[in-house]
Amino acid sequence: MCIRDRRRVHGENISKLKNISSLMSDVSENREDDEIEEEEDEDEIANFDVESLQGGEEDVNINNKPTIDQPQIKIEQSDMDPTCGTFIFANEDHTIGNALRYILIQNSDVQFCGYNIPHPSENFMNFRIQSTGKQCTEVMKDGLISLSNVCDTIENTFD
Repeated sequence: MCIRDRRRVHGENISKLKNISSLMSDVSENREDDEIEEEEDEDEIANFDVESLQGGEEDVNINNKPTIDQPQIKIEQSDMDPTCGTFIFANEDHTIGNALRYILIQNSDVQFCGYNIPHPSENFMNFRIQSTGKQCTEVMKDGLISLSNVCDTIENTFD
């Protein structure tokens, strides 16, 4: 691989990291909105009426497959313990997983972190974090920002 190809691939990886960082900030904001919506949903469930379903059918996307340009992150976190969580990254592999694990394990707030890719034909990565007291979403966001800064430094050094 020539230097020009390496720079192109490196640039693509940096743009992916920046997209993931912005998604993490969106996820943090949406999580607070979801808590408010859950309270509203509970009221709607209590007032559920079968006749309301007999209207028109809505278009539902059952595939929910992410595009290459927009990586998606899903968070599986217990309400009981906000310091532990599993982040499911769509369209990501060992490149981001191992680099992010390396960055996060150096953080003093991280008690455990690891990732796995369940099967090569499945296009997602599970990333587990357990922190000492800080919310896992904040720890992940800090790790993604640190990784993005490292990539920027590498890019500036070799340009």
